Amino acid sequence: MPMRASSPQVVPNVLVRDEDLKLCARTTTDGLGAVRAIERMTDMPLTGARVLVCGTGPTSLAIATASAQAGARRSRCCRVTRPKALFM
Repeated sequence: MPMRASSPQVVPNVLVRDEDLKLCARTTTDGLGAVRAIERMTDMPLTGARVLVCGTGPTSLAIATASAQAGARRSRCCRVTRPKALFM
């Protein structure tokens, strides 16, 4: 299930409107999409996994939250600067 975009750190990328174009729901699919892609590429569920997300923006937070919701044992975000990224 996609994360609800009710918390301030979640930026919605899906808006749902009714027939009168009134906003019904806001959600993000970034985290769920990342979790599904990781599980599909590794052919393993995230249950019990340790997950490190490089970045601290809205998408990174959505991915970390979705990983935790998928059962990851530990899910962390880290800030990566350009000099650090060169050594990764």
